[in-house]
Order: sequence, then C-alpha cells, then structure tokens
Amino acid sequence: PTRRSSDLATTTKYNIVLNNCLAYDTVSEGIWMGIGHDITISNCEVYDGHKDASKGYTNVDTGGILIGDSVSNVLVTQVYIHDIYDAALMGLEWEAGANQPSAITIERSHFVDNQQHLSVGGNVWLNGDSASILRNNIIEVRASSCGSHSSNAVAAAYSTGAGATGMKVYNNTIIMSCNKWGIYDDDKAYTDNENNIIFNSYSNLMLAEGTHSPASTYRNNLYYALNGIYFSSQDGSNTFTTVSTWSVASGDTGSVISNPLFVNEGASDFHLQTSSPAKGAGVNLVASVPNDYAGNPRSAPFDIGAYKFGASLPAAPSGLTPVVH
Repeated sequence: PTRRSSDLATTTKYNIVLNNCLAYDTVSEGIWMGIGHDITISNCEVYDGHKDASKGYTNVDTGGILIGDSVSNVLVTQVYIHDIYDAALMGLEWEAGANQPSAITIERSHFVDNQQHLSVGGNVWLNGDSASILRNNIIEVRASSCGSHSSNAVAAAYSTGAGATGMKVYNNTIIMSCNKWGIYDDDKAYTDNENNIIFNSYSNLMLAEGTHSPASTYRNNLYYALNGIYFSSQDGSNTFTTVSTWSVASGDTGSVISNPLFVNEGASDFHLQTSSPAKGAGVNLVASVPNDYAGNPRSAPFDIGAYKFGASLPAAPSGLTPVVH
C-alpha cells in the first residue's frame, strides 16, 4: 500500500495483504481502503494517542479503518482499534458514497472506546450488503468514553450512500457502560442481528429507528442491563422495558433478558461461565460463523456471543512494527 497523509492507504489495488501493522496518531484514518478488491487486514492495531484532553488535544483528525464505497471482498480479522476520537471518523466505518461495499467480513476483532462526536457513530459503522458480515467481535464502550459524544457500539446507519442492506451481525459481544446504544439501526438501513450479547451496566440496549422495508431482524440475542432494559421502537417514538413488548414491536424472536455470566466482565474476560444462559441458546449459524473469537470451531448446540463456552484465549499478536507516527 501507498502512504497518504501519514496513514496506510490502498487505491485501486488488488490482492493486498496488510499484516502485523501498528498505526497511531495519524492525521486521518489509520488504514484507508479506497477502491480496492481482495484485501486482507490482520493482526493490526490502530489508536489515537491524542485522545487525552489533558494533553491539550480536543478534536484531532484521527480515525481507525475506513472502507471505501467501491471496495469488495475484504477480510478484517484480529485487529485492535481503540481510543479513536474525532468529529467525523470512527473506529471502523464505511465511506459514504453512491456505491456500496460488497462482501466485507469483520471478524475476531476488538474495538474499545472509539468516539465520534457529530453523529450516531462511534465504534463500528456498518454500510455493507447481504454478503457482508460482522461476526465474533468484542466491542466495548466504557464510561470514560461516553460523555456527550456518540459512542454507540454498532451503528447500522445511512448517510449519503446506499446504507446497510441486509448485512449480518452475528455472535458479537457488546459491552456498554453508559446511556449509548448497543446496536443502532437507522431509518434507511436494515441488518440481520442474531446470537449477539448486549450487556449494559447502564440501561440502553437497542435502538431500531425508522420504518425501513424490509425491516431489520433480531433473533436469539441475549440482552442484559443492570439499571433496567431500554429498547426503542422501529419509529423511535416508543420505548420498552421488557423483551416481550420489544418483540411485538420489532419482530424479535428467541431473544432473552438474562445476565450472561461472564467469567470477569470488569477485567474484559468475556468467556462464559458454566451456568451462563448463553450456552446452547443460539441459532445454529455454523455456515456463517464456523468458529469463535479465539478461532475455536463452533458446533451445535450454538452458544450466543463472541466466545463459545470453554474457548481458550487467542494468542496475542507479536512482532508488531510501528509503521506510522
């Protein structure tokens, strides 16, 4: 890839592999895929070291990974994106444009405390087609990154482009610590949401806004909020505090409200305890989700969340070399 404004960029390239990279404190996106095809990004870390306001930085143009609107056949796997803070850029996002990215897979990655303070974005902004999937990711929004900014974990949103159209959101573990949304469905986007854990030590869980046809689908997710359950209806005018009333409004089937019983949520250990209600409670998605966050093969009965029960920890990336400063 070529260099663009101190970041890693690809434009009209094919068969690109970007592995074991470290991008931080860039003047734009850490990694930008323009009009490329057949791209793999793996074992990379992207962050904004200027996020700390005590250092005198309040609005630095630093983003995570940006996927261009004409990109196709992309695999982003085992990346760590954290502490992004910007007016427009996010942890991972699709570029707004006339076209729509196709066949994008985001898997086995960790997103932590990424903020975008002018819109509904934050950690992951989806704009993929039905051949695209967000699977086996851990997305954390801790209290320190909430404030008045937009720190939604997953935003399936429409900008000036095509919007997410049937993109799959499967087996992710989403952790919230404030009144932001675990999954935010915009009024012109629709997604298929199955086998996700959405845990909030505050109250908000799911916002399904608008009346897009076809509507987003929700199935066999596990919801839990320590201070009450809070869903918003499809048109954003009603809120619900039980999964049954939410299900009537949204068509959600098979989902439950229950403590997922992580091994140690406070220490970001999201493995499932033996008695976790997420064990064996998911839809069998082995065709779309053959393994878990750690790379362990999945099989029926299917567990909910990024980790299958009894999964081992993934090996930490090693040998990373700073390529941007």
